[in-house]
Amino acid sequence: MALRELVLAFLLVLIPLLLAWKQKDIGPRRDGGARGPGGCKAPYSWNPRLQFFPNQSSYAWNDFVQLSCAGDYVPSVPWIKCISNGTHTFWNGIATCEETCQRPGWWDTRVQMSPARINYKKDEEVTLSCNNGFQPSFTHVKCVRGAQTFNYSGSLRREVWQGRKSNDAWIPIEKSIVCIETCQRPHWGHGLQLTPDEENYKKNEEVMLSCPMGFQPTFTHVKCEGKVLSISNGKHEFIELWNGRDSRGDWIPIPSLVECIEKCQKPQWEPRFIFDQERETFNPNEVVKMKCPEGYWPAPMEIKCVKLDPKEGSKIPRSGWIVRHGTGDPWVTLEQNLTCLDVLQVVPGTLEISSTSIKLNWTCRLLDTCKQIWAKCRLEESSLPPCEAEEIKGEENLYGLKGTFTCPPLQPFTVYSVTISLPPNTILYTRLFRTKETVPDKPENLWLDQSTGSIRWKALSSCKGEIIGYQLNITTRSAQDGGFLQVERLRLNSSVTEHRLQEHSPSRSYVVSLQGLTAAGAGAASLRDFQSSSSDTPQPLGISCRSARDISPSQGTAVLLLHPIARPPAADREHQLIVAAVHDGLGPAVEGACSGEPQPFNASRQPGAYVAALLNLTAPTDFLLGEGTRGPGYHNAALRPGCNYTALLRLAHRSHQAEKFSCVCYSFSVDAGQSPGLQRGTIIGLVLLLVFLLLSAGVLWFVLSKKRKSAQQNLNG
Repeated sequence: MALRELVLAFLLVLIPLLLAWKQKDIGPRRDGGARGPGGCKAPYSWNPRLQFFPNQSSYAWNDFVQLSCAGDYVPSVPWIKCISNGTHTFWNGIATCEETCQRPGWWDTRVQMSPARINYKKDEEVTLSCNNGFQPSFTHVKCVRGAQTFNYSGSLRREVWQGRKSNDAWIPIEKSIVCIETCQRPHWGHGLQLTPDEENYKKNEEVMLSCPMGFQPTFTHVKCEGKVLSISNGKHEFIELWNGRDSRGDWIPIPSLVECIEKCQKPQWEPRFIFDQERETFNPNEVVKMKCPEGYWPAPMEIKCVKLDPKEGSKIPRSGWIVRHGTGDPWVTLEQNLTCLDVLQVVPGTLEISSTSIKLNWTCRLLDTCKQIWAKCRLEESSLPPCEAEEIKGEENLYGLKGTFTCPPLQPFTVYSVTISLPPNTILYTRLFRTKETVPDKPENLWLDQSTGSIRWKALSSCKGEIIGYQLNITTRSAQDGGFLQVERLRLNSSVTEHRLQEHSPSRSYVVSLQGLTAAGAGAASLRDFQSSSSDTPQPLGISCRSARDISPSQGTAVLLLHPIARPPAADREHQLIVAAVHDGLGPAVEGACSGEPQPFNASRQPGAYVAALLNLTAPTDFLLGEGTRGPGYHNAALRPGCNYTALLRLAHRSHQAEKFSCVCYSFSVDAGQSPGLQRGTIIGLVLLLVFLLLSAGVLWFVLSKKRKSAQQNLNG
């Protein structure tokens, strides 16, 4: 022991002497005595943290220099050497100071790091491990420099560690690395497959189990619950506990081994089948009830999971299903998949719905079943006043393989159900339908409020269709001027039940027509005549049109004194002069021509209403009607003798929801006589006849002259 201490003391004295001697002997030789071609200067510019031992301003050729760094840094290489290529000396490499990380103090102390050092370089991969039965939360980590954060103790730390996941992706380590309790891979039943396939599993790590085809594990998902202390044969030992997830999703202790047992998978024949037990697997000899939805065949049945013989050339047992239709029926092996069939089908595209009926075509697949099928229509929504619909009674037996079913007369715009069923309570087909809309009824309680000058009416109900609006037509006449007529056509919103008359006056009379509108069209019109002086008392409306002067049957003309209808500032509006031949009475002709659309003049047929002129009237004007001028959209055609005419000076105003026509009528007759056109035709005909007679006489004279000459020649000869 004394000898060992003596040797140690000798070494402690000898080592400093040797280092001092080496430094003195191999130091740079300023007197030119350095070995080799020159020396190397100290590389202070490489990194300010870099430190050299020995610390000199220059070094001789073949000198070794030990490197270190200040603070939590380490040199990239531990030594550098001054070397030469024969003409120059230089260092054998460039060194720098690299960042380092220390093992985080908040990690589990049981975590072991390999390699085991105090400091680790940036991006240096370190392997972690724990004692037997435990596993670190990350098996591989590395240090990366990052933003400064606070550790668990609150002190500032600069290093950031990352851990490698199972898919080799590196992620920041947010929590402390701890040694997690693990379980070894369980040695359960033969053929059992574990996913993921590992030798050790962390506590609470979920593992999926599977078996070869035709078999099913008693648990499809398990997880390790850790180790518990147990006494076996008087000895204390740790055993591993596993839990399994049952069919309800709950985790329960696994009482014994997990093994592959023969089970039946839930049949995948037809997604519409309904099972009394909704499970993915069924035990051998377990009976399951199944059925199709209502309206489909076959009827409810029972199936049973049984063990089937191995397929030819295989020794692996397999499972399958057998079926029976009733409790007393024999079990039958299924040779093919089962499916649900429609007993009855409504032929697509044959459904016809009107305002009073519903009709559809049907086909049936099973004749014996179809003999018992019944169809019915029922009022689905209870009706309330004023839309009271009658209940439909009775059913119809659908016999045969195809046919047409029609509901009895129905109410418009009403919801009915069509149901086709198989007694006692199997529904094969059921749908709700709304009959189509029809035109609404005639509006009621149409009256004129003399105090406000407003026309009012009772709102229509939506019994026959959704009311989308009202069509209101108002014809206004003046008692002071029997030739004045105004026609308004208004499209009103369905919520409107009154309309204020413009320029309401006791001297005016009104004819009002009101119709309700649905998507099916306009309903019957409610028509009323109103005299402002006598409230609702109907009065005949007299028409006294203005007359024309200077009527010339021979020229087909007449003179009308026209006054502007529009008042300032609209006095420059364009007026239309409309002419119509009257046949069936003055009233209808005047109203129809005032609000109608005149057609272009056609001389080849009896003239209807046509536009004779377009005028910008600003003052009273004498207008010559029938003088023959024409232009775009008008023709002042000659009047025909023997006809009665009505001429209207019209001012029209149209908008999106309203039309307003103001007219002044003129009435006159053109006495019978030859019209200018007829005189011209007669003269032309007479001239043509005279020319024809002259030509005929010339031809006859020429022929007779030839005959005379021929006769004289024969006599002389």
